[in-house]
Amino acid sequence: MHHAAHFFERMAQVCALLHLQALFIAPTDIAHRPWPAYVQAISYAPLSQVLPRCAALVSHPGIGTIAQAMRCGTRMLLTPYAFDHHDNAQRAVSLGIAHIVSPAAGSASLARRLKALLEDEQIASACQIIQAQMPQAEATRALIYELLHQPVD
Repeated sequence: MHHAAHFFERMAQVCALLHLQALFIAPTDIAHRPWPAYVQAISYAPLSQVLPRCAALVSHPGIGTIAQAMRCGTRMLLTPYAFDHHDNAQRAVSLGIAHIVSPAAGSASLARRLKALLEDEQIASACQIIQAQMPQAEATRALIYELLHQPVD
């Protein structure tokens, strides 16, 4: 994650621009850096407990991360890097629960995209609909797989 430190720095700037508080779940070396008062940084937190309290998740679109956001009804700003990230991000967008932004986007661009995401009532509604469809327990994996592997238009 050689790009992570720079991305977290940009996200701190975004939070300042938008007057938001942030929780960074980051690698230990990044979590232990000094951050502004509006940023709390930790190296681990169970997403199932954190996401229900978040206005949005800004993250790489790994399937497990998307699954947790879907279960919690949390809208997402996704930054695909590699592997299945691009496909996962496109599928989340097709479900109406996310926006995509380039990992290389500058602070101003990230701020515009995050602000748009937070103000988008259609995404908020779609997140609630998906959350209501999400079963608790083991059936969750099957439903997520089904939802994310539907043909993309």
